Amino acid sequence: MSRTREKILKSSISAIVVVFALLLTSALVYANSVELEQIRQAMKARGARWHADETSVSNLSLQEKKMRLGMREHEDLSADYLSSSALAPIPMVTAAPATLDWRNVGGVSYVTPVKNQGSCGSCWAFAVTAAAESQVMIATSGLPINLAEQILVSCPGGGGTCSGGSPSTASSYIRDVGLPLESCFIYTATNNTCSNACLNWQDDTYRIIGWHSARTAVDDIKNALYAYGPVIATMYVYNDFFSYRSGVYSYTTGSYVGAHAVLAVGYDDTLQAFIVKNSWGSGWGEAGYFMIAYSEVTGTSRFGYSTLAYDGYNDGTCVQTNPTVTLSPSATQSVTPGSAVTYSMSVVNNDNAGCPASTFNLSATVPSGWKASFGSSPLTINPGASASTALLVTSPTTAAGGSYTITVKATDSAAPTYTTSASVFVAIQTQPDTISPVVSILSPTNGSTVEKKVSIQANASDNVGISKMELYIDGALKLVTNSSTIKWSWNTVKVSKGQHAISVKAYDVSGNIGVNSIAVYK
Repeated sequence: MSRTREKILKSSISAIVVVFALLLTSALVYANSVELEQIRQAMKARGARWHADETSVSNLSLQEKKMRLGMREHEDLSADYLSSSALAPIPMVTAAPATLDWRNVGGVSYVTPVKNQGSCGSCWAFAVTAAAESQVMIATSGLPINLAEQILVSCPGGGGTCSGGSPSTASSYIRDVGLPLESCFIYTATNNTCSNACLNWQDDTYRIIGWHSARTAVDDIKNALYAYGPVIATMYVYNDFFSYRSGVYSYTTGSYVGAHAVLAVGYDDTLQAFIVKNSWGSGWGEAGYFMIAYSEVTGTSRFGYSTLAYDGYNDGTCVQTNPTVTLSPSATQSVTPGSAVTYSMSVVNNDNAGCPASTFNLSATVPSGWKASFGSSPLTINPGASASTALLVTSPTTAAGGSYTITVKATDSAAPTYTTSASVFVAIQTQPDTISPVVSILSPTNGSTVEKKVSIQANASDNVGISKMELYIDGALKLVTNSSTIKWSWNTVKVSKGQHAISVKAYDVSGNIGVNSIAVYK
């Protein structure tokens, strides 16, 4: 009898669990259907051009949705560069077509199939890998390729983990180390460990020549797409995006979920939209792709707030380019006749990794009667690396007052066509300068009443030239400029009532300081 009761009790508990699960599922389905209807109503009210529906990710929990992202929100990609010390320019292409889709260029696709990052915040790894794959395909007339995202997630220096990562770090890793084929380290949607990759994978990788950033503007992103191929773009994702099925997406409703990295593969001026590859599998969007309105570049999604362009597939061929040369300090130096000025000259070897080290001969062009000598010359530098040396410049004791130009040049000894120059100025002061700059505050006027946004304008003049100006409000430094003019907008909305001091300091090349201050009232 007791066994019968036990069986009945177990059956009852099982039934209750099943009923509870069904009720919970029904509640979730109902909640998701209500949310979907709210999105559709918001789209209708805003006149949105896209269709919302249940997708492979729309019914996920908030935590699971966050795991479909992974971009570090506050990363500023503009601080990282190709392989030089200056931002490589994106060429402006006036003859670019009205539409471009790298999935079909002359009947050839240069984009690999859509992948699925799963429940791992590795969007950054999928975006950069997809960009690298496209560069290989462009170089090989569209031959298919499948590279291993898991290397970036699992190996030291690869750029991040399933908790998020950095497209810039990952891009540098692909440039310097490279990625093997997917078969070497199959994606697991976990952090995994680098030791699980195939043996000696570093000996057989695919690398890029380099990368750099495009400015956050529709035309710049379009030009990057046309000139370089598919580009990595970052964006802010809101809850409505998970329900995207088709059309041209623009934010309509929902709370912020996180930052995301994707691959832009084209654009359409007729639809005023970019064409983008996501990493959520083919069950989302238009078979894994979406279109996003140009207006979202400056809109809520901030599409392309950081955009990375790759400079081609590095097949081991040496690609040489001009070095980068800088002199520090770069500001005009003021000295008396016969005095010496010491500079630091830096040379960056911008050749790609397929090239051997280069030896750069250094030379200096100085005015007649002046002397120049380098601490070390020539400089032997590996590709992508830099080296510095001292430059001592001495003027003659008979030098007349005025401004003089000093020019240095670095030339590849084996390939003299690759050369770059840089110049600085030296000001000769025949008599010690003791005259302070004259500072004028043009607006607002002294004793005036201010409100809302106030335009602060000032200028300075000096007998030997202005080297720097500073703006202070109530003793707090607000602006520093190397110009002889200041124009700055002061928002006084949250400024306390009463008297406030505006002060402007100007410095000349001799170190003399001029100051002017006024009082304003709110």
